[in-house]
Amino acid sequence: MSGLDIGVQQNQVVVRVQYLDVPAKGVTTTEVPTSEFETGERGVQVGTMLIPWQRVQEYDWIVRQEVVDAGDPTRAAAKLRVRIVADDGTPGGNALEVPADRFESTPYVATVLIDRHIEPDAGMLVIQKLSIPWHRVVSIERYTGRPDLEPEVVVQAGSSSAPTRPDVG
Repeated sequence: MSGLDIGVQQNQVVVRVQYLDVPAKGVTTTEVPTSEFETGERGVQVGTMLIPWQRVQEYDWIVRQEVVDAGDPTRAAAKLRVRIVADDGTPGGNALEVPADRFESTPYVATVLIDRHIEPDAGMLVIQKLSIPWHRVVSIERYTGRPDLEPEVVVQAGSSSAPTRPDVG
């Protein structure tokens, strides 16, 4: 018998880190197993190297696990959504919109679950989480994904129904 089989799925988890290297190299991407990755007050530890937060562009947790054929009943009920805008060097930034249950914030980063797909050849489910350091987050907005709870309000500029500002005389 090869190993102990207790029916537990085997997961493969790696962390992909994008960071600003020396100016000659620009942005560098590296992947490490989770055992070689840790976040801290000053930055992320990748193996033996500490990368300060101001150099970290983003990091992804990529989980590969065996495919289990089961529906996700909570996905249909997820109505609250989150829109996060990250500074990527463009005027509008990079906007990501996800169900609220795919978003979390920690003292160091805002994290979104951005991808779940199946690798059929390997028979694996791949889950990817993107973590963005707070210095790159432009805004975070929570809203409902149900139009019946968010009626559209259109106010024409100059109309009598437009609110007035008390600080403008």
